[in-house]
Amino acid sequence: DLLSAMSLEALQGSIKPFDERVHDVRPHPGAQQVAANVRTLLTDSEILESHRNCGKVQDPYCLRCVPQVHGASRDALRHATDMVERDVNSVTDNPLVFEDGDVISAGNFHGQPLALALDYAGVALAELASISERRIYLLLEGHDGLPELLMEDTGLNSGYMMPQYTAAALVSENKSLAHPASVDSIPTSLGQEDHVSMGSVGAVQLLDILENVERVLAIELLTAAQALDYRRPLRPGRGVERAHETVRETIAHREAGGRHRSEPRVRAGGGTARARGGRIGAAGIVRMAYLVLRTWRCANRSEHAIRNTQAMRNTQYERATNRPDRGVPARTSLLFSPTRAAGRPPAPRPRSRSRCPAGAAARRGRW
Repeated sequence: DLLSAMSLEALQGSIKPFDERVHDVRPHPGAQQVAANVRTLLTDSEILESHRNCGKVQDPYCLRCVPQVHGASRDALRHATDMVERDVNSVTDNPLVFEDGDVISAGNFHGQPLALALDYAGVALAELASISERRIYLLLEGHDGLPELLMEDTGLNSGYMMPQYTAAALVSENKSLAHPASVDSIPTSLGQEDHVSMGSVGAVQLLDILENVERVLAIELLTAAQALDYRRPLRPGRGVERAHETVRETIAHREAGGRHRSEPRVRAGGGTARARGGRIGAAGIVRMAYLVLRTWRCANRSEHAIRNTQAMRNTQYERATNRPDRGVPARTSLLFSPTRAAGRPPAPRPRSRSRCPAGAAARRGRW
């Protein structure tokens, strides 16, 4: 809920979908709790006030439907918690020996109640990461004046693109891990144990999902904090501002080229100011020119090396094939050298003085 509130502020989303009346007419406890949490976190927000009367009709689902999605996961996790607590305080022995002396062989050991709860919890957690990744994508898209990839000068820098890649990969992995293990069963013990819960598999999958979700939420925390820096001097809600300050105590604002900034430039209209002299700047132009020159030199050396190597091989082949008394076949290979078959030692290979890996490999004959 805190991360969604931070992203909502950074993306200048609307607080109307979190109105208490909206969730009274569909009173799911989880949704009501999430909406109340977000309203509290956004108390005294200057960012909300700055665009309260904007012409935007509605936000994307990942912002507008936070109470419904987060709330459903909360309700599912609450149900799974009740199932686990009930089961760990139950008797699961077999056979059961009662106070009156009766001994009954039954099935209290079967793990189906836990297996279903674990699968249910895995799906609920995976959805939290899924909607979080969509908010991360919006933060990088250049929404409402934010710089694309959440950095001002990204000519030679990919900004926060790789963290978003990571979040997308983890969410995709969760789709496989969230497949319910409890739908599977295989008989053992000569058919006596002919239906099993596979709850242990579901527990391992749930742990993997949980670790992936934690990483995705951490990425949203970083990107939302970065985006909030571009909304200054406007201040977010109290809870969001406190969370942002906590992040900045450990992790600094990042800009292209490894620069750190505490106060990025902000336009009056919410956009970011560009570096003087263009999008890349003087230092970026120098770096780009150096890279282009180095690439051209490497390519030129590689081309000459390839031509020289081919000419040398053609000469050796012609010398070998022009001696019919040696019976040299008209072919070359790594295992059969025309010069060796002709009775001559192979010509020495020229040493490469090039620092270009491609040119050195070509001169060694390794294409």
